[in-house]
Amino acid sequence: MVGEAYGFTCYQHHFTKNPPNLGWVNFFGREVSTVENRIAVIGIIVGQRSDVAKLVNAVLSEHAEIIVGRMGIPYHERGLSVISLIVDGTTDEIGALTGKLGNIPSVKVKSAITL
Repeated sequence: MVGEAYGFTCYQHHFTKNPPNLGWVNFFGREVSTVENRIAVIGIIVGQRSDVAKLVNAVLSEHAEIIVGRMGIPYHERGLSVISLIVDGTTDEIGALTGKLGNIPSVKVKSAITL
């Protein structure tokens, strides 16, 4: 246990492995799937749009199967473009998309993923 000095009890091992091929069980005894799809909102801010627009669109096209919706708005006053995505995929798929986008120069990415 951790955290007893602060007036609460927290267990270090929240997940335990079941017998072979039965998946993971969380602290409350509920099975947790490791390949379950998640819904996520991804915010993308693109600076220097003329330089990186083709790269951003190529990555988005590569991951089109998990994109549910997309909205892009140019923010001329700041010289930026803002793109918001709704995606439905595994955490690995969402992570691959955000990782590739985040590696493009002048592109900032943030995401919020459901549990």
